Amino acid sequence: MINNKTKEKIEKFIEDDKLEASSYEDQSCYNAAYCYGRAAGASGALTVMEEEKASQMFVVINLYSNENISEFDKVTLLPTVYSSYEAAKAAADKAFSEDKKESIARDAVACTLGDVDTVNNAIYCVGDYKDNAYNCYHNVYLVIPMTAEAENS
Repeated sequence: MINNKTKEKIEKFIEDDKLEASSYEDQSCYNAAYCYGRAAGASGALTVMEEEKASQMFVVINLYSNENISEFDKVTLLPTVYSSYEAAKAAADKAFSEDKKESIARDAVACTLGDVDTVNNAIYCVGDYKDNAYNCYHNVYLVIPMTAEAENS
């Protein structure tokens, strides 16, 4: 169970991010998406922390760029916080598999953690990118561990 002081801080964080996200005129811009993603992740983490004494949780983020459709550096967060690495890995694999069915990127190669240098604490990677042109096209799902630390109330 999460203590009240920590819960209040997380709820304030969620409220602030939602408020900032809604302040952007273009709701599909990177900044709005980032704020909504952080709020969704924090909401999911709060749910998990309230349900169990979770010391380790996992989130899955998607990094996507496709210059052919003018979509650059899109970052999204799967709307669930996972209590095990295996569950987060399975979610990342499933999401990428679904994307791959609809993908038109035929010349893409498999992506590894070594190919993604923008997220230092990722522990699993599944995805693909355009060989020798990562910034032109990539679709990558990363599993990232999150630690919930107990706070004295």
